[in-house]
Amino acid sequence: MSGMRRDQQLPVPTGPEAFVLAEGDRLLRAARLLTGDWESGADLAQETLVRVWQAWGRIRDPHAARSYAHTTMVRLWYRTSKARRREIPMAEPREVGARATGSELSQVVLDALGAIPAGQRTALVLRYYLDLSVDDVAAVMRCSQGTVKSQTARGLAALRRDIQAHDQPKEAGDRDV
Repeated sequence: MSGMRRDQQLPVPTGPEAFVLAEGDRLLRAARLLTGDWESGADLAQETLVRVWQAWGRIRDPHAARSYAHTTMVRLWYRTSKARRREIPMAEPREVGARATGSELSQVVLDALGAIPAGQRTALVLRYYLDLSVDDVAAVMRCSQGTVKSQTARGLAALRRDIQAHDQPKEAGDRDV
C-alpha cells in the first residue's frame, strides 16, 4: 500500500450521510487552509457538503464523490474570494474570542499560506494537504499539469521565503517601539 495516496486508502462512503461523516472534518480543515479563517472555512465546507448531498444521485461511483467535493469546494472558494476582493475594507475588525489555531509555527505557516495568490494556495492545499496527484489537481483546477507544477513550486518558494523571513532575528534598528 505504500504506493497509494492517502485518499485512496480511506474507506469509500456508500451514501451521502456516510460521506459527510467520513469527509466532513477533512473538508473543513482544507477549507480553513484555503480561506484563512475558521468562519469562512466552515461556511465553505458546509456549502460544499450541501452540494455533494444534493448531487449524490448523479454521482455514479462513490470514489468520484471526493473529486466532486474537491472541485466544488475550489470553485465555490474562487467565486467567493473574487467577490471579497471587490469589497473595500474600511478597518480590520478586532477578533474577540478568536479560536486558537495551534502553535506559533502553525500560525506562521497559515499566515504565509494566506499571503500567496489563490492559484498557488489551491495547488498546495490540494496537492499536499488533500494528497491529490498532479493529474487530480489539474482536473480540479481545470488547468494543465504544467500549471499545477509551476503553481506548486512558486507557492512552496513563497512559503519558504515568508517562513524564513519570520525566523530571522530582528536587527537593532527594526525593534518594535
